[in-house]
Amino acid sequence: MKAFIFGILLLANTAMAGETGVWLKSNDEDSVVARLPRLIMATFVDQGFKQKEISPGIFELKVSNVRCDYLSRDAAYPDLPTGGLPSVKCYTDAVLEMNGKGTKIQEGRYLNELFNTIQEKRDLPITDCAMGGKCVSFVSTIQCWVDLNMEEMKDAYSCFLK
Repeated sequence: MKAFIFGILLLANTAMAGETGVWLKSNDEDSVVARLPRLIMATFVDQGFKQKEISPGIFELKVSNVRCDYLSRDAAYPDLPTGGLPSVKCYTDAVLEMNGKGTKIQEGRYLNELFNTIQEKRDLPITDCAMGGKCVSFVSTIQCWVDLNMEEMKDAYSCFLK
């Protein structure tokens, strides 16, 4: 059974190996990166996204076109009470443009921080900023798996982002 499960994950790894993206695994040597797959899955599951059982004990979560809009209010709004507070709004099924359409995510600020960490730790270009303190982060596909058949949960989570 473990060979079958390993085969499924190996096929997924091989199929995505040629794509520009980044793998995040819960058994990564970097403790910050090791936490990311679990946190990403939890963020979307808490938002109401469903995991699909693709094999006994292996669950997959797919999210498409995730965009976060960030606006720094430091320079533009110095006299307002919200002047020093950044605005962050994130969406799924979104188009790649500032204030474009999409389904709003409640945990946008947290998700944006996760994206910043991924960009910093794995050098995946996610965020682009312009003058005026406006930034847009975009990930076309987030695909995560949890393998509940693993003996240790530290080996159970993985995500692929592109």
